[in-house]
Amino acid sequence: MRFYCDVHRLANKRRRNKTEESFHLYTVDGEVFGKAEKTTDMPARSGDELYVDVIPIELTDEFIEVLRRGVRVFYLRRARIVKEMRERLKVSKTSRNDLRALMSIEPKWFR
Repeated sequence: MRFYCDVHRLANKRRRNKTEESFHLYTVDGEVFGKAEKTTDMPARSGDELYVDVIPIELTDEFIEVLRRGVRVFYLRRARIVKEMRERLKVSKTSRNDLRALMSIEPKWFR
């Protein structure tokens, strides 16, 4: 199964008023979205693929744990491709639209 995730650097910091923008937002189909405070909280299992826009250095340990679970992690080679794809799809900049743009990018742009 392919999971797509919009990673936020501040997702692990404790905040009083958490909004959707301070969680990692993920989806499988682009219609149903889930929120995860940590990357390891996503329901990806062994054999699944996780496509992310960026892997921040402060979240490296979490991604290593996800890799240990047997999930293949792919990140976008160039982050600006998401912006170009949003413009092509004519959608605004939100986490959900970023995920939709991420889903429409060809797999060759991921490592």
